[in-house]
Amino acid sequence: RNKTCFPNRINGGDLMVGTGPTGAMIIMGEEHLKFAGDWITISSENVEEMLIKLKAPFMVRKAAPRLKPAQTISFNGTVMKINVVTTFKTKESNVPIDGSQFKDEMFGQVFSGKAEICEGGMIKTRGRSGRHQLGH
Repeated sequence: RNKTCFPNRINGGDLMVGTGPTGAMIIMGEEHLKFAGDWITISSENVEEMLIKLKAPFMVRKAAPRLKPAQTISFNGTVMKINVVTTFKTKESNVPIDGSQFKDEMFGQVFSGKAEICEGGMIKTRGRSGRHQLGH
């Protein structure tokens, strides 16, 4: 069965309309907008192990588990803007959430992937960083 990440039915509320990578019209509810705002990392687990698999540099692997990045997430149409601020670096990413292909830098490697809004507003990202597949 081919699963889509966009809801099959519209159950009220404002809608966002755009076009996807094939030019098809996309209609999205507002559920994903609940992620907009300022976020602070309180805890994280297995960060160093993940960074080893992603071939992140040694200093990044050692420092990252101790960082508590602040993130600001906002939306402009079908693009999610993410600002991540740590004591060492500030990074801005613009991620299309309509299923179109995008590229971003992640720990010194290029991440190439797609992001989609799933039912209930969850944003699913999948792709590759180096030779590693991320997401499902």
